[in-house]
Order: sequence, then structure tokens, then C-alpha cells
Amino acid sequence: MFPWTAPSEKSSGDQAELRVFVINPSGLTRWVDYIPVAEVTPGRNDSYDTDGAIRVEELESVTGLTAWVDYVPVSEDAAAAAGKWRFESNGWIPVDGMNP
Repeated sequence: MFPWTAPSEKSSGDQAELRVFVINPSGLTRWVDYIPVAEVTPGRNDSYDTDGAIRVEELESVTGLTAWVDYVPVSEDAAAAAGKWRFESNGWIPVDGMNP
């Protein structure tokens, strides 16, 4: 399961948003140095359903912040659709809320 206990902030109402920062994955290892994600249009936010996604807050700067403590490093590098919600070499997490 995706670590929902990761750094998050309360945003609209009681909904918490996972704080993420998009990194360049060159030379890094998926699932070790960053979480692979893809922006989707979900049927439900904060749901692990097939049409679900994790709501995120994309940070523009991480100056003074610590990765994995204050935010989760991510990269938009989703592979095939079959990898959705899978935590393996071609897996990725669907998210909603990334900056365009």
C-alpha cells in the first residue's frame, strides 16, 4: 500500500494532500529514490479503487525541506496501464493535483 502516513497537509475541508516534489529520475532507482506517479482524472480521490487516485500537493520549492520527511520525491514516469497501483519495477501510483 502507498504510504499515506507520508508528509501531508490539510487542504480543502478534512482532506489531506500528500506533499510531493517532482524530481529528475536520471540515475535514480524507482521505489528507492522516488515514487513513480502519473496524473490521472480520478473517479474518486484518496481511493485505491481502479478509478481512484491519491490527491497531492505539488511543491514548487523544497528549500529547507527534507525528502521523505517533509515531502515525497516523485517522478512522472508511469509505464503501462497494467502497472497502476503496483509496487514493482514497472508499477506506478495514480495521482491528482500535479501542476500542469
